[in-house]
Amino acid sequence: MRNKLFIACFTLVALFSSNVSMHRIYDNLIHCYRANETLPSIGASMRVLIELIAKLEDKIPPNIDLRHVATNIFHEMRQDGIERTPGGVESEFVTPYGATGSHIYKFNLLKNLISHTSHRINFANYLTKTEICYLHKLISTGVEPYIRGDEVRTCPVTRRRGDGTASRPDPFNRRRPHVNATTAGGAKNPKVLSSCPLELGAVKSEFGTVTPGTLIGAIAAGLQPQNVQMNDLMTSHRKHNPYEHLETMDPKDTRKAIEKLFNSVESVDNTFAAGLSGDLAEVCVFQSPILGVNVSVGMTGTWNSSYFPRWRYLPETHNSRWEMTDAEILAGIDSHFVAHHVKTWTNRIHRLRLSQILQMYYDQRYGIPSITIESTNNVKQQAMTRDVEEIDFDWNESTTNKVERFQKYINEISSTADGINRACHRQAILQTIDSEKLKEETYRFAQILQYAATSIVDDGEMRRVCDVTVDKFFGKARELTKDDECSNDFEEFRVPNVDVTLVIDGARPEYESQEFIFHLAEMLELSPKGSKLSIIHGMTGKYMVKSAPSIANVFEQLKNFTDPYPTRLSLNTALLSFIATLANQTETEMEEYTYGAPSHVLFVISQGIRMTQEEFDVSRRLMQSTLTQFPDLYYLFLTNNPETFREFEGISSKNQFFMIESGSTKILEFSKKLQKTLQNIPKRIISPYCKEKGGKHLWSGHTVRDHFEEFIAPQQEIRYRIHANYFSDNFQVQFQGLGYGEITVCMTRDGNEDARECRNVVDLEYNWFSFYDICRGNYETCENVYFAVTVDKSYVKCSEQDCRFPYQVKFLVKPVGLRCQTNAATTHANPSFKLLLFVQIVCTVLVLRLNKYF
Repeated sequence: MRNKLFIACFTLVALFSSNVSMHRIYDNLIHCYRANETLPSIGASMRVLIELIAKLEDKIPPNIDLRHVATNIFHEMRQDGIERTPGGVESEFVTPYGATGSHIYKFNLLKNLISHTSHRINFANYLTKTEICYLHKLISTGVEPYIRGDEVRTCPVTRRRGDGTASRPDPFNRRRPHVNATTAGGAKNPKVLSSCPLELGAVKSEFGTVTPGTLIGAIAAGLQPQNVQMNDLMTSHRKHNPYEHLETMDPKDTRKAIEKLFNSVESVDNTFAAGLSGDLAEVCVFQSPILGVNVSVGMTGTWNSSYFPRWRYLPETHNSRWEMTDAEILAGIDSHFVAHHVKTWTNRIHRLRLSQILQMYYDQRYGIPSITIESTNNVKQQAMTRDVEEIDFDWNESTTNKVERFQKYINEISSTADGINRACHRQAILQTIDSEKLKEETYRFAQILQYAATSIVDDGEMRRVCDVTVDKFFGKARELTKDDECSNDFEEFRVPNVDVTLVIDGARPEYESQEFIFHLAEMLELSPKGSKLSIIHGMTGKYMVKSAPSIANVFEQLKNFTDPYPTRLSLNTALLSFIATLANQTETEMEEYTYGAPSHVLFVISQGIRMTQEEFDVSRRLMQSTLTQFPDLYYLFLTNNPETFREFEGISSKNQFFMIESGSTKILEFSKKLQKTLQNIPKRIISPYCKEKGGKHLWSGHTVRDHFEEFIAPQQEIRYRIHANYFSDNFQVQFQGLGYGEITVCMTRDGNEDARECRNVVDLEYNWFSFYDICRGNYETCENVYFAVTVDKSYVKCSEQDCRFPYQVKFLVKPVGLRCQTNAATTHANPSFKLLLFVQIVCTVLVLRLNKYF
């Protein structure tokens, strides 16, 4: 008896020591569970995840390839099963979170199945602390199960008790070694299950909610596939006495079963375990002791918002059966496909990146190319470079027709075997999964997992449960994917390329303002080479966000902005702040000799209090003056008072004022019109100031020949505008290919589609558009020049850092002979651009204020 007691105590001490290590949050992630980092501030979307990974890839050394990136993210950034400790209070030495959820057992096994690499990434060198937390939480699966106190307000259910707790106790949780469902932390903080637990590590994508950590783990496994013998896994995971039942300390005849595992020469396929079989095995192990073969898979969660997905709630009827949610089912299907193809893709596509795989696979427009990749080393191969006659394009036909016809062509050439290349093909992917192989892999992994979780079930029973689980998975998966359909409306998904400054008023409370900001940032697909977003406080004129190149940066700046959100709009205050910033930016462009960039858009939300007449007059004069100094500036108003703002329409004859009318603050009411408006704003081709001579800017004469690079993907259209302010009597614009494919460039005056002039640019060739005395000296009323560029063929060879997709086509734009940037009303030398602008603004404001008294 004494010996038994000694062994039991020794076992408990050993188990406690091992559990402290197993359940501890990584040192590099512990800050994510302290202070305000525990509060969600950003939406959980695939777009955010892609931006974070792309930023990392842009900054790391070029010798760190896809395998190293995926593996480092898996080992260093992902930690499943982190839960909040009920009743825990944060202090200097206490963090009330730990890796105590059931997901930790599978994750620890996966770390033994996916080997780390020799190239270790120090994420702190490339991402901010907040960005590290965003990345970690987006890819770390788990459930926060316990009551939070906000259930009455937040749970999206129809039936719940007044205190927000579950309507009945859950006996199953008391059987789990990681849960004590009685009480913990005192009577005021019971360890009681919430009626709507939070699902962690799930993100919203174009094709449903998925757990991206599953996909990244599967990619890491697919790039180093291996079959690991079960006895090796058992040996590496031996942490405690395997022959003692650890819950009750009663003897249990598990010796034979465990010795069989230690002696087994069967193996586990890591490409299966990292995805489908790993999640299915969790169902088998944690549900079989209570439910037997009546297991449940595919629990459906609910987001708090379609536009700002911060929290995902599991339903009141959860009964703790969250081992494989609907998000994990979809991610499992995706991971199975990607894990078994990723090595082929990396062999064919030079420097394929993780962010590119996620972007292409979860994007409505493209998909992951395979057949066309054959042209990477030989751009003349028939698979990629069909004759123009075969495609039979008329270069002068409308862009809409070209996009529709090109879609048919691109579908034929940019697909993997059997046409499967993106998430909307899940039904086809399901048919490629070998159910018998999946049952075997699930059973094998479940055998190891039940040992790790100290819950041994009879072999025969476990196999029956696993077979039923896999069958139920296929049934649920078919139900979840029955409505999947790939869209052919690429115009709908055309991404705006603009530099937006948003002015927010007091029409929305703080949360709804952030919801709108998140939706706008996703719509713009912010990036260092594309759209950027700034935000001005509509009442004080302070910048809440300044030139953010990513959604994560937008919300990091918002988190650091501590002033209250606006309660009204002071338009002239916001305008003065914006004009000062725009003047500084223009000076920077002058110094850097910028020739092409996204156009500036001042987007004003005015759905609250009406402006006074004085403020309206000041604002109108400021806007009119600003358009004279900044010819590529656009104004966009979202308002419930169109009569007032319609008077602004006369400030420009160049179609640079837009108004969206909406009496509702609901995003659904105006989102499509907003997207369409931003899509149609062209990029700008400009001429920077002439170089200084004798300390003065020379405003006359022509600039030297220069150029800028562009990247364009299939089904995309890039539009440019040259404002008449830059015209000279003789100027040209050249479009030059760089051997990445073929493009068509169409030119028109003031967007007149009936007078298009289109030219094809092939391989390394170039084409000039020449303009001679087109304004006849009258530059003020002269029509602008517009260009539209589309792709005809891609050789899928875009591999440099600036390439967003491997099938982008790179080309050069070279404006020659444009007049130096100036006021359209004068072409003479000015002493200082910013000084002149400042004087004009001050005079405008003073005159308007004096008029009030005379």
